Amino acid sequence: MLRLLIIPLVLMATSANAELVVIYDTGRTVPLKHHADLSSIRRSINSSEIDPIKTEELTQSIINVDKTMAKQMLKGQFPITPRHLSAQRWSKSHIKHDRPEVSPLFVFGDDKYSLQWLNLNKDFFKKMGAVGLITKVDSLERYIAIRKQYPDLTIYPTNADFITTEFSINVYPVLITPKGIIQ
Repeated sequence: MLRLLIIPLVLMATSANAELVVIYDTGRTVPLKHHADLSSIRRSINSSEIDPIKTEELTQSIINVDKTMAKQMLKGQFPITPRHLSAQRWSKSHIKHDRPEVSPLFVFGDDKYSLQWLNLNKDFFKKMGAVGLITKVDSLERYIAIRKQYPDLTIYPTNADFITTEFSINVYPVLITPKGIIQ
């Protein structure tokens, strides 16, 4: 009975505190992360008079459900193939702009040129806190392999065609910052 009361409270707490920021919505957008802060859930459960072993079991079940749901949602997104972007060297060295609302963002694909570029710049991306968008990837397994190869970087699978209209570029890999775009 106690377990039945806790689960709705946990779900209500997570949805009330979750803040969703949409960068671009293709219409096929699915959440990639569960927005629950499990440490705050754990603290609130631990502060009550619930058996610590049961608390850990509940926390693990929430985590396991979250992983399973995320994997199922992600599988439906692959393959990711942009229609307006292609992997190639850019004819320009950079484009300057003043867009303070833009967070550092790097866009790349699962091709030899992009992966070499990513490998050369990974430390710089980590240092500046840039978020990666892998815009050309054939499978969930390939996406996971790339994420494992770069565990210190935040990388999301998404069709990044929106950068063609938003930033007037049609190539990747690129780094987009508040000051400009470079390859």
